[in-house]
Amino acid sequence: LAGLSLNLLLERHTEHSYFLYAGDLLGAAFGCTIFFMVAPNLKEIEWLAVPCLLALAGGLCLAKGYKLRLTISASVVLMLYACLGPWNAEIQFSPYKDLPLALQHPQSKLLETRHDASLRIDRLETPLARFAPGMSLEFQGHLPHQKGLTLDGDRLTGFAVWKRESLGEYLHYLPEWGLYYEQSPPDKVLVLETLSGQQALLAKEAGTASVMVQTAHPLVAEALSE
Repeated sequence: LAGLSLNLLLERHTEHSYFLYAGDLLGAAFGCTIFFMVAPNLKEIEWLAVPCLLALAGGLCLAKGYKLRLTISASVVLMLYACLGPWNAEIQFSPYKDLPLALQHPQSKLLETRHDASLRIDRLETPLARFAPGMSLEFQGHLPHQKGLTLDGDRLTGFAVWKRESLGEYLHYLPEWGLYYEQSPPDKVLVLETLSGQQALLAKEAGTASVMVQTAHPLVAEALSE
């Protein structure tokens, strides 16, 4: 609808093409800004309704005749009621994703779900969250308590919060400990693309003064630092 309207305006008012293109770009920029501001506050089922409502609104603007307009208006109302009604409608994950599979364990429970404009993360309490990749078999102790973390219902990862009680001897048996073995720790460490945050704990265990963690997902950083 927006493209059709712009083409019609350009055809009839070519002398104002600069203003029309500027208005089109400003509208797109404003729409993108609104999306990132509103997206974290909406559920998946509500965002599913947004393109449907936009399509119905476009049809309503182009419809001719009272009956057709009434039909489209009724469809808009029904769509809003279906998505925002009193029931708690949710989009179901595939039962073969990590989150539904982990929740089948009798001791697993979902703790929290967060959204932003591009990602959904779920934190859960589960005995399946035991994450220490590459740990030496010589370690016979216990890992600190870990919680589960999934991204969009998949990629189950165990993580220990970034606190002193998560440090310990077990970190000395991970492959990355070789970076700090028998040498003075660096003053600053940059950790790239982490999900569990174990590399940050390793740096703190070694005595690094400052650790900066870079991740593509701000929600993951918030979950790990709490």
